[in-house]
Order: sequence, then structure tokens, then C-alpha cells
Amino acid sequence: MAELSITVVPAKILADGSHKIRISVNHKNETRYIITRFKIDDLKQFKAGRVTGRPDANLINKKLTALLNSYYDTLDSIDPDAFNCTQLKLYLESSGNLKAPVTSLSDQWQHYIDELLDNGKEGTAGLYQVTKRYFEEKFGKMVLLASITGNTVASFEKALYKRGLCDTTVGMHMRNFKAVINSGVKSGMIEYKLHPFNYYTMPESHERELDITVEELQRIRDSKPTSRGKIIARDLFMLSYYLGGINLIDLLNVDFRGLEVITYVRTKTEHTKRGKKEYH
Repeated sequence: MAELSITVVPAKILADGSHKIRISVNHKNETRYIITRFKIDDLKQFKAGRVTGRPDANLINKKLTALLNSYYDTLDSIDPDAFNCTQLKLYLESSGNLKAPVTSLSDQWQHYIDELLDNGKEGTAGLYQVTKRYFEEKFGKMVLLASITGNTVASFEKALYKRGLCDTTVGMHMRNFKAVINSGVKSGMIEYKLHPFNYYTMPESHERELDITVEELQRIRDSKPTSRGKIIARDLFMLSYYLGGINLIDLLNVDFRGLEVITYVRTKTEHTKRGKKEYH
């Protein structure tokens, strides 16, 4: 677990002999410092992590303690092990509003989802929303694009498997994650010296035998379910079969009243490069 403390670095003396008070971030055997707006005139005014010997000492100590506690609250909302020390320091600075706003992964993710919605891809947007929620449940909402590393990628994959998801589903979420990262790179929001997915291998999807036999189809057709839900499921399945495998979303959009021929544009591929294609 990362450790934070209020400190002064004697070697970092200012030109007028004063010293900035800093928050020390100790993580994974490394130390980085967050500079605060407070300073002391000389080292005699700082002892055991507290400001002393000046009229405003109590006020400064209260504000420094509040700042330190806010950083610990931020740490409690994420998994610090997914960051190195420098990344963690940057993350804390951004969450504390000590610097100009920095683009977070969640912001970029939502922008990507909004673009999907604008293009009419509600289904795909919904899948990206689920991946976003899984990521934020693991890391929080303040992860910066600049702080994403291969370690973050590996940690997210591990978290997905802990949910009991299969290789195919994990691969889908990881591809969504990568697409959002790539959109940030393409838009110029971030530039990585080493892309977070450089050494990552997507899980292999295992092929499943999904075909059913004629006998199995007949059993579904001739079944006599008693519950309303199962009756609807049987009828929708058979109607989809008789209509050449029409997707449920397209089926629900059809008004069958007075129709002898159904014409529809497949929602799943409506906005792809292949363009609209009508089915009859």
C-alpha cells in the first residue's frame, strides 16, 4: 500500500532560503513529491511532519492534514498496485485539482460512447458502457490517460477473470478498452512511448458448437411450455427461424399488421462501411 506523509526536502531550498512543504508519496520502493502551496521560512519551523514556531502554524497544519486525508480517500477508491510511483503521484495531483485539468480515461471513454450513440450504434455503445463500468469499479473514475501502462492492462484482465467471465467475454472487454486507448492516441489526447497493449495478447475465443439438429428444432417447435415467458421465447425463436435468422432487435421493429413481405435494414450493420443493405 502506498504511504503518504507531510514533509520538507532540505535540498530543495528556494532562492530566498525558504522551503516548500510537500506530500511525500512512497510506493513500490520509490518516492515522489507533490508540492503544496504552503512554505516555511526555514527548517526550524518544521518538526515531525508539522509546522511550528509561526503564528499561522495551526491553520497550516489543519489544511495540510485535510489535504493528506483527501489523498488517502482517493487511494481508497482505486487499486494503487496498478500504478507505479510517478503515475500515482500524477493521479493524486489531478484528483486534488492542484494542476490544470488532465484528460481522464473515463472522460475519453464517455466521449467514445457518445460518438457511437451519435452514429446510431446503441448496442455497441451499451457494450462499451459495461466495459467502462467494470474498469471504474476496479480503478475508479479518475485514472488519467497518461497513467495507463501494461500493468494497468494486465490488472484489468485479471479483474475481469475474477468476475467469472469466459475468454470470449474477457477478450471483448479488453478489445473495447484498447479501442478507447487508441482513440485517445488518434485524437492526439495522449502519446505513449510504449503503448500499454504492446506486449498484451488477447485471450483466444474457443469455438462453440451452436448448431442444432432438425430433431432438436422440431422439439422446440412442438414443445408445450406452460409459463408465458417460455411461450414467448419459443414463438420468437421459431419466428426468427422462419424469417431466415432475423435478429431480435430487427424483429421487434417490424409491424406485422397487413404485411405479406418484410423489408428491413439490419441494425447491426446499418452504419458499417458496407452501408445499408435491405433484407426481404
